[in-house]
Amino acid sequence: MGELPSVVLAVDMRRVHALGRQEGAVLFLDFARDGRTLVSLDDSGAVGLWDMADRTLEATVRDSGDEQVWAVAVFSDTLATAGPAGRVRLWNLTQPEQPVREWEDPGGLPPHAVFARDGRYLVTAGNDYDDGSVRLWDLATAPPISHTISSPGVHVEGLAASPTTDQIAVGR
Repeated sequence: MGELPSVVLAVDMRRVHALGRQEGAVLFLDFARDGRTLVSLDDSGAVGLWDMADRTLEATVRDSGDEQVWAVAVFSDTLATAGPAGRVRLWNLTQPEQPVREWEDPGGLPPHAVFARDGRYLVTAGNDYDDGSVRLWDLATAPPISHTISSPGVHVEGLAASPTTDQIAVGR
């Protein structure tokens, strides 16, 4: 039996709606704060921006060059993407044609990214960081300043930010 195509589905608590197909297997889904935009990431590195009102794919965000997107975070109308070369980019969800900010993560690939509850900090972590670190990027500065919390020997496999407190959870 052949491989099934990846389909993004939405459930409105009454029925399931097939929104459409992604290029590869869907790895990540999150709603923007407005509840109208669904962000998806597939294993080809394509980030889909879905309009939930009319259930259509409105835009696809891709990094320039050969760099794939491996980590995605959403806050308000801001999308953060990170790729294997350690390039972190911020995008405006309402005008996603090109990133509004970008910088290099000195640790390389951050496969996990979340915004802190107020959106001022982007938190990145990954098992490719040699020191098991979690980086807090202060987005109020230009370029963003990184505050690093190290846990030698820890390989990060999950990352979450509390929506009500200043706590970050790290899974290994």
